[in-house]
Amino acid sequence: MSLSLEPGAVLALMTVVGGVSIYTALKGRHIERMKQIELGQALPIGPRNYSGIKLGLLSMGIGTGILISFMLNRAVFPDTPELYPGFIFLCGGLGLFLSYFMISNLKKASQP
Repeated sequence: MSLSLEPGAVLALMTVVGGVSIYTALKGRHIERMKQIELGQALPIGPRNYSGIKLGLLSMGIGTGILISFMLNRAVFPDTPELYPGFIFLCGGLGLFLSYFMISNLKKASQP
């Protein structure tokens, strides 16, 4: 018995499983917070981890890496797909490096 799936079916299945997992995690966190509010407990406010800044600058770095490698592939080095992973990782790392300095400046500014 041979089981073969179309790539679209696999992608749809992965999307559904990922969506259900994310929904379950968010719903569980919401239920825990509501239970704490009902019991009159203080909600834990932990230190900010600035994940939005990190993710945003990482995404911008990856996008910049794709753009630079595309332009170099078209103009300077035609038919060299090896540029893409190198520039994606390089610019993504530069984005994370930049986020480190931005977060350290924000932490210094927020301290009394």
